[in-house]
Amino acid sequence: MIKKRPLPKKYKSKRTYVKKFSFAASQRRTRRGESLLFKFGKVLKKTLLRILVLGVLVCVFILLFRAYDYAKTYLYDDERLFIDDIEVVGCGNVTETEIKNLIPFKVGDNMLKICLASTKAQLQDQKPELKNISLKRSWKDKKIIISLEERTPEVFILKDGNKIGLDFDNKPFSLRGNMFDMKIPVLTYYTEQEKKSLLNFFEQFKIYMAEYIPFITEIKFGETEDIILNLDDKTVCWGQIQYKKTEEKADKLKTVLKDLSDKNINAKYIDLSLIDDNKDRIIVKIVPEENAEQEEKL
Repeated sequence: MIKKRPLPKKYKSKRTYVKKFSFAASQRRTRRGESLLFKFGKVLKKTLLRILVLGVLVCVFILLFRAYDYAKTYLYDDERLFIDDIEVVGCGNVTETEIKNLIPFKVGDNMLKICLASTKAQLQDQKPELKNISLKRSWKDKKIIISLEERTPEVFILKDGNKIGLDFDNKPFSLRGNMFDMKIPVLTYYTEQEKKSLLNFFEQFKIYMAEYIPFITEIKFGETEDIILNLDDKTVCWGQIQYKKTEEKADKLKTVLKDLSDKNINAKYIDLSLIDDNKDRIIVKIVPEENAEQEEKL
């Protein structure tokens, strides 16, 4: 059996209690409705404000765009910004005419219309023999100045049976002008890694043996991964690549070559590889005389 909840003492009868309870519930519903209306109004106000701000921004953007478009049209038609001259400096084997034929602008074009960065990238792509390229506008003289620095081959490499140049940036390029007559060695290799290793070695070698570079005709790896140099009619076995010993080997090789020259001895083979094992010995094989081969150890 369910017991009925007793009425609070302040209520005289059940009818009074129900009436007051219904009135309180009605007041709560009214307050809840007013709260929802207030929140809705607040959200609506924020939404309208955002729409207004967005509309203002769109109008400002349209005005700025039209102002920019008008200013651009005005400047593009202004003859004071037209190119009067294109100056190319630093030409050697590359001619000024070649460069002017490659660039995408000409005298009479507006200086604001051209893109110097893309022009530089285009020249570097089409002219790998150029090491550095810079372009700038001269507003006062109404001209574009193109400055060039050409690459100089440090060694030759063979491509399809033809010699091309290679500098210490490992950038191959076609030979031009007097480059064909340069006294520099040919780099012989079979892989890109061999090419890179030989080039790095030769860059260090050149520091200490610069005066002998014109007499070196070929640089390559031997069968045991020793560096082989063809120097005049001599074969020089340099040994392994050990950059810490480059200067030491270079000094000893120069001593041997000077000694052979002073004594008027014709050698066909010089072996420096024993220095790699900390053995202070160089093997020199002399050209046979009267069918008797001599071997001298220095």
